[in-house]
Amino acid sequence: QAEDGIRDTSVTGVQTCALPICDTVLTTPLLRAIRTHWRDAHVTVVASPAGHACLEGHPGVDALITFSPQSTSLPEKIALGRQLARGRFDVTISATEKAWGYIWGAWSRAPRRIGFWAGAQKPLKSMAFRPTLTDRIEEVSDAHEAERHMRLLEPLGVDRKSTRLNSSHRCIS
Repeated sequence: QAEDGIRDTSVTGVQTCALPICDTVLTTPLLRAIRTHWRDAHVTVVASPAGHACLEGHPGVDALITFSPQSTSLPEKIALGRQLARGRFDVTISATEKAWGYIWGAWSRAPRRIGFWAGAQKPLKSMAFRPTLTDRIEEVSDAHEAERHMRLLEPLGVDRKSTRLNSSHRCIS
């Protein structure tokens, strides 16, 4: 296993959950950076139906799991958690601050679980979800959303300043 916790053949999960299509588009530089740094990693993305349509065929994505929070019952959410638990992820990266993103990251049983942390800005949320993350990225409001997403790779040793933010995937054109 590599020092960053990702083996060449590992599974990496990126959750976009209920992010609107525009936020899903803004995760594409993150997906490209994962593929650039770990070419053989298997990348699974949990995305909304619109996000699924956007990411289908994306070169940084190997598998898509569709999740619609507005129409998914609690048993379906739990079933998705169980599916993620069987995924054998080395790392999960949650690009959402939604509760289910934190919960599914924990259920994935990945040794590394990276996500945004509200800290003192939202003390109850921070206290409740702190145990679900092994690497917490402080939320910042003065950065572009794509730049915020790139910060999620910093615990894995990827310098966000060295990664291009533009994307040539069809969803952005």
